Amino acid sequence: MVVISPDNDVVTGLIVQNCPPDKQQFLLDYNVGETERLIKHLPGFVSASFHKSLDGQRMTEYVQWRSLEHFQAARENPEFHAHIPVVAAVAQVEWDLYRVIGSVAASPPATIATTNDVLTVIVVLSGEPDKLAQAFDIAAGRTDSFIRHLPGFVSASWHRNRDGTRVAEYIQWRSRDHFQAFRANPDWSSHVQEVHALVHAEFSMYQLCHVTEAQPVQA
Repeated sequence: MVVISPDNDVVTGLIVQNCPPDKQQFLLDYNVGETERLIKHLPGFVSASFHKSLDGQRMTEYVQWRSLEHFQAARENPEFHAHIPVVAAVAQVEWDLYRVIGSVAASPPATIATTNDVLTVIVVLSGEPDKLAQAFDIAAGRTDSFIRHLPGFVSASWHRNRDGTRVAEYIQWRSRDHFQAFRANPDWSSHVQEVHALVHAEFSMYQLCHVTEAQPVQA
């Protein structure tokens, strides 16, 4: 089971592959296949979670590595590098590296597992570091004091990139209906307006399709 926690000393990669809807399943199958065949066996690999956006236009990976050095070494592996052009031929790829800076869960810790049967919402905030810090404080504070108590809330976890210009929020709800009910809540509107006054925000809804974890080390 994948754990999301500030206490979990990992580097998180968020890889967003923007694609035509008819290429989404190919991207999922290809990336899962390459991860199972090669990447999960590389030193420092922890996990990779694969998501298809509900609108069919993205395939997003949430990947954990033990350290930045492990990730950089993996990218220098010729076999790892060889799969990148295959993806780039059918998708516009955006990626960044993050550290978890906060997490709120109805039943801690926040986890990623295909057995969880949840709707995943990924929000990426971008802007100036000081304004992003303010936006994070607002979002984390409202989640802890209000959103976590709403029906269907599962977890929300925040990640900051290396230069402080992006914060990615990985959110889980029991269902799309629960998420839409939350969005219809007047308190949500005021919360969003505060955040949007500070930074740019983009979000997508996803179905978690597959999780690959590192092989256990044999004694």
